[in-house]
Amino acid sequence: MPGFPGTAGAWNPARLDELIRAAAPATPYVCGGADNQLQLAGRFTQVFLLEIDEPTMLARLDARRDYHDWGRIGDTREYLRRKLPKLQDRLLASGAIPIDAGRPLDQVVDAILSHTLARAWP
Repeated sequence: MPGFPGTAGAWNPARLDELIRAAAPATPYVCGGADNQLQLAGRFTQVFLLEIDEPTMLARLDARRDYHDWGRIGDTREYLRRKLPKLQDRLLASGAIPIDAGRPLDQVVDAILSHTLARAWP
């Protein structure tokens, strides 16, 4: 979803609502997370947890070549290592649909779409 709202760590609820309305009738997909994601989860039809193990997470962070080093250096890396299991547990407890994100990207997308289509065509 382009132009996703928010400041570092939080999504802006009003901007999120605006983007969801603007996408209709298409299905918007939001990838990422925020400190307030569980409070805003009711705005979505489905919430997925892209499950990943720590070694895979760290390897993917190391392979990134974008505009910043967040998650690759200093305290940010340790923060993610500590946060990963707690975040995954919280999302599962809230009813998120687990998807094995350690698989190749095309398989991850297929798994998400199969859940989305199954809901659309009961």
